[in-house]
Amino acid sequence: MWALDVAGIPYEVVPGITAAVAAASVLPIELTVPKLAQTVIITRASLRVPMLGSIRDYAGFVKLGATMVIYTGIHIIDRVVRELREGGLDDSTPVIVVYKATWLIRRS
Repeated sequence: MWALDVAGIPYEVVPGITAAVAAASVLPIELTVPKLAQTVIITRASLRVPMLGSIRDYAGFVKLGATMVIYTGIHIIDRVVRELREGGLDDSTPVIVVYKATWLIRRS
């Protein structure tokens, strides 16, 4: 941060903000919307780390009105899409891919 100050580069430190909340704030969207989405599921997808269940297990909740946030690397995005489809979601399901959301936060 000192180097940014010296260089005159604006930034903002926001402790405790998760990538899911940061992404929603920079888009800007709401993760919950009355009568549309009242639940938020935050999960992850991984090739290297064993997980209980899979993304497909949560897809049904999206059909019931949940918003799902999936932390993952772009290198397995095809697998995530496949598992969501296997879980019953189709191509009409709204999707947003966010990259480095917390990098967009600035200091005034």
